[in-house]
Amino acid sequence: MSLKIPVFVSHITNLSDARYCAGMGVEMLGFCLDPLLPNHLSVNEYHAIRSWVAGVSIIAQFQTISPENINLLHEAKPDMVMIENIPQISIDIPMVYEIALPQITDAKPPKGSMVLMNTTIHHRWDDDVVKFIHTYGNTYKLIFGGNIDLQNITYIISQNIYAINLQGTPEIAPGYKTFDTLADILEILEE
Repeated sequence: MSLKIPVFVSHITNLSDARYCAGMGVEMLGFCLDPLLPNHLSVNEYHAIRSWVAGVSIIAQFQTISPENINLLHEAKPDMVMIENIPQISIDIPMVYEIALPQITDAKPPKGSMVLMNTTIHHRWDDDVVKFIHTYGNTYKLIFGGNIDLQNITYIISQNIYAINLQGTPEIAPGYKTFDTLADILEILEE
């Protein structure tokens, strides 16, 4: 199955989300491995889920890259790493930089990098979002994240962005969950 735009589903905590998203053509799956963040997975939980999915890029999510997190990266062996802050140290794994709008900091990601535009503080598509896309759309591979719904998805994917970011949700019980909004958005994106 093919989607109109690449999709990154982050904060996956269960096998149901991972398998559903991989089957629906999602390109990137994100798992929070940072022990300082809520809903993080242990490396063992991550590997248990990862072993069941194929054909997707796996992104390990961290707030920062610390020496402890570098050890977790070596154990996890993700395809990419997403961080909220520009690292002070170099790692040999492709990066996704999470930027909270409305502005990018003085420490800018390298040109051509994937940048997740975190718009969760915005409750609507506003001038800050438009300005950011206009300013950085040709410099970075922009991933639009936050406040995506059935009413605005068609407009969002018409913009100068590389991908969209959706988020996984907890299971109601092991192996039991609904995919309501996620499923609806992915169906709209089917080609």
